[in-house]
Amino acid sequence: MQFRSIRTHLLLDQPLKSDIISARDQIFDAIRKCRIFVSNFRWGDARGFKFYARNRNKIYQIGDIIDFSSELTLNMSSPKIADIRLIKDGKPVLTRIGSRFEITVPYPGIYRVELYKNKRGWIYSNHIRIHPKKEG
Repeated sequence: MQFRSIRTHLLLDQPLKSDIISARDQIFDAIRKCRIFVSNFRWGDARGFKFYARNRNKIYQIGDIIDFSSELTLNMSSPKIADIRLIKDGKPVLTRIGSRFEITVPYPGIYRVELYKNKRGWIYSNHIRIHPKKEG
């Protein structure tokens, strides 16, 4: 039962091509760039889930590697209210109940989110890597 409800979501730059070769290349590109999140459909439809970083007007997606900035924010929106955990370097740094958040990034690190419905895992994002600002 559980294996039928687990969904892997690929974040594509463009709609999936109808040509099988082009579609395959899009899928492999998304996997290569870690532009993926996983959901358990049994706990709800995850379509519309978003986790991204923003620096001024530039948006960075799941899988991106970016430099730290004091203006950088992490943003998450969910199609339903859930227990949200923001994970940095493998440890929870923010927990709340809701369907969205926006926080200023305090430190470089590897960030991802987990969402729970009734204490059961619903959505697990891949990471956004935030490196220390390069000197020079």
